[in-house]
Amino acid sequence: MARAVNSSPPDEVRFGFGRNWRAYLASIDETKLQAAEDELRQQLGGDLAGRTFLDIGSGSGIHSLAALRLGAKAIVSFDYDADSVACTAQMHARAGNPAHWRVLQGSVLDAEFMASLGTFDVVYSWGVLHHTGAMWPAVALAMERCAGPGSLFLIGLYHKKPWVTPAVKHVKRAYSAGGPLRRGALLTGYVAVTLAYATARGQLRQLVRNSPRRGMKPWHDLVDWVGGYPFEAATPAEVITFVETRGFALVSSETFTSFAAVNTFLFKRLGPQ
Repeated sequence: MARAVNSSPPDEVRFGFGRNWRAYLASIDETKLQAAEDELRQQLGGDLAGRTFLDIGSGSGIHSLAALRLGAKAIVSFDYDADSVACTAQMHARAGNPAHWRVLQGSVLDAEFMASLGTFDVVYSWGVLHHTGAMWPAVALAMERCAGPGSLFLIGLYHKKPWVTPAVKHVKRAYSAGGPLRRGALLTGYVAVTLAYATARGQLRQLVRNSPRRGMKPWHDLVDWVGGYPFEAATPAEVITFVETRGFALVSSETFTSFAAVNTFLFKRLGPQ
């Protein structure tokens, strides 16, 4: 198992993503697996037959399993969080321990570890890199794992909104550093504020549709969102500019306006100009 190196800033407060995924794992049934598979196919514009797939921040492992079901010829899944690695390992076992799917522990911010993985036809990291504590270096190191021209880079990053994003960061840190009473109060307050905000702006359907579509369970998605710390966000323009100036072209995107939304971007690596 690869070493886990924390190259993030010195703030040691960190949400236990893997503990949340452990609670979610038992609920994964064929319906959720099919939803994750359908969503991944839609995001990529097709299946993965004959292609290699890197899952950065594999979490529950559901999207690595979706990649397997879509025909990927080789899969590498890794996460910084040991509990998340254990969850992905359970999904690997559920699939029959296929030899062409490796599950590792490591950090996207560890350049040596990342280089040791090689390159891939598809690099996938949805809802992960904004939780590293160093989002832009993480994006840069992730895109370096794309193979030659035509390889794909699929990422999902939180939508940044002036004034709102700093407040959200404060809430997430308070939740992650707090005990059961504080966490319960923050979860309740978040639900009330978010529903009011989304309803007032006609964004309620937009806000809630991602969880079931991706095979996630709303409650675990909620806990993940409120507690997800470290936390950063970016505007679509910032993401597109950052990636395209490093030799990629935007293929498609799905963006939202809610402060709670994750924007999805699919980029393709360009050849020599």
